[in-house]
Parts: sequence; C-alpha cells; structure tokens
Amino acid sequence: MRVVHMVETLYYSKLYTEDFDVGDGSREVRLADGRGAMLRQVNIGRLLAKRVLYLRPTNNAAVITSSGALRQGWRVFGVTIKVTRTFGTTNSLSRIDIGDTVTVNRWGANIQITQDTETSQSDFQAGGSDVLYTANTDLIVTAVGGNFDATGEVEVFIHYLTISHE
Repeated sequence: MRVVHMVETLYYSKLYTEDFDVGDGSREVRLADGRGAMLRQVNIGRLLAKRVLYLRPTNNAAVITSSGALRQGWRVFGVTIKVTRTFGTTNSLSRIDIGDTVTVNRWGANIQITQDTETSQSDFQAGGSDVLYTANTDLIVTAVGGNFDATGEVEVFIHYLTISHE
C-alpha cells in the first residue's frame, strides 16, 4: 500500500496596523466573497501587563515613594491610581501628583485626594506614556499644598510591556 501526502499551501495577506479594530466589543464585517463575519475588537489595555501597588503616606512626608517600582526594561504606557482611602488634610494637603523621579507629575497633576477618585490617560502630562526605563526607577506620589499626614491610601496600576528574544 502506498501512502500519498498532500500539502496544502495557504496564502495570507500581511497584517497591518489598520487591520486592528481597537475597542471593547465586536464588529460585523463583509468578506471579499460576500459572507458576513463577526470580529471581536482588541482592547489594547488588556495586552499590557499590570503591576498593582498600594501606597500609604507617613506623617509630614512630602512624597510617598515606591522604590524601584518602575523596572528596568519595562516600557510603561501609563500609571493610573484610585484613591482607596481619603487622604488627611491636617498638614494642609490639598491635591497629589503622580510620577517618577524625572517628572513628578508624569501621570497626573493636582489629583483630588478623596476616596474613589480615579485617574486615566486623560490625566497624563507631556511624556506620560510610552516611557522605556533603562534602570529601576522610583514611582512617587507628591503632596501638593502641604504635606501628607498618616491617613490615606492609593491603589496604583502600572501598565507596561516587556519585549524579549524568547
């Protein structure tokens, strides 16, 4: 008995940036042969890794520091926060900034300090997205208008991507 193996060759067009439909949900498209197909949109935020931190102040501090939170080799697309516990104002604190040791308000300037305040990319300042860190770098939350007291907490999401040869 003789076995014959057949090889089928399929050709696909190149995938281009415009072939991605960014968003949440789906979209109906018409294919070249006239058939309809339902395609899911790509939420870019879900492709990024996230590191979650919870930061609390110490009394009379001007800055809350998370040492080395921004890791070498990370391409950080943004940092967002949610105030999970309202910050105290006994030291005249009125707002906070979120950034790194190079730009203290990179991801937000004059952010409210009340519980459930959340930031998004609309709060980013110039240079706030797509930062490649070549060394471990501190993430900092800076007091505005006064200093921190020992009350308050922020949940921090660092949205990043790493690329390796593997």
